[in-house]
Amino acid sequence: MKNIKSQKIKTAVSLINRYLLVAIVLLLLAIPFYVWAYMIETQEEETPVNFTDQVASGQITSGEYVELKVTETPSVFAEYDSSKTSDKYYFVWSDNYLNVAFLDYDTYEKLNQEDINENPIMIRGITKSLPNDVVELAISGYNEMVGEEFLTVTNYQSYLSTLYIDTTADIHNSTVQVLFGVLFTVVGIIFLIMFITYRRKFQKMWKHYSEREWNRIFTELEQDDVKVYKKSRLYLTEHYIVGLNHGLTVVPYDDLAWVYPYQLKQYGITTSRSLILWTKKKERYTVASLEGIMKSKAMMEEVMDFIVNKNPALLVGFTNENRKRAKDLYQIR
Repeated sequence: MKNIKSQKIKTAVSLINRYLLVAIVLLLLAIPFYVWAYMIETQEEETPVNFTDQVASGQITSGEYVELKVTETPSVFAEYDSSKTSDKYYFVWSDNYLNVAFLDYDTYEKLNQEDINENPIMIRGITKSLPNDVVELAISGYNEMVGEEFLTVTNYQSYLSTLYIDTTADIHNSTVQVLFGVLFTVVGIIFLIMFITYRRKFQKMWKHYSEREWNRIFTELEQDDVKVYKKSRLYLTEHYIVGLNHGLTVVPYDDLAWVYPYQLKQYGITTSRSLILWTKKKERYTVASLEGIMKSKAMMEEVMDFIVNKNPALLVGFTNENRKRAKDLYQIR
């Protein structure tokens, strides 16, 4: 493809190469996110601070990695899912201090020991702010547990922290980084596949004609009388249909056997229109693809009229009669 003498076709090649450029950029953008995710997953676990001490000092904040010595069996007071094994909110005691923790089932089972008072168990997690609805459930659960209306919204912070320990939180969570990495990778691969597809289509068409024929096509493309449809990147020369939308399509009018418009509909709405060309050698091509353009139907009719004038003998329109004739005359199925 070194001897391309038409600026229009050179532009088409440049547009195809852009798919490769975009694919490379997207795949390169994915790499930092994978590296970032790897660094998060492999970083050394930080040393947790004591939850009780932090609360007592008034320095506790949301998002801290903490630990708590549990000395009594936890008591559930709120849950989003009634399943036995679901994560739930519990009251947990550390000596004489009452705290709130969000425990997964395995952690709860580990703490549900009769001798936990003699053999306390340490839990670790991330501090988070208690939602208002959970605070209300904590107040209700505590009052039910002690048998009196002792805890209220007013005095809640005097007895319990507004932060709780979430043992289900992953301190090395790289989900967001991985998602972005996968997103860039998938889109990059899509662009790469598009590049390969259009490139192969271009190369196949390039081999279809001799150098002499290409020189004739180049010459006709640069003539002043060529009909140009910029939006669909379609060119109608004296002897050829040249489509440069997503690759390269060149078909002589004399080779055509059947032509008809094709429209794609989604939910009853036409989203795209194109022109289907069948040659006498049973080759099928799609040209003049347009998406979301209201005047595309009129353009299609104009193009078909021009083609018919160039080859009055071809079959026009997708009808049962033309399907039968295309099969009988050219073995087109």
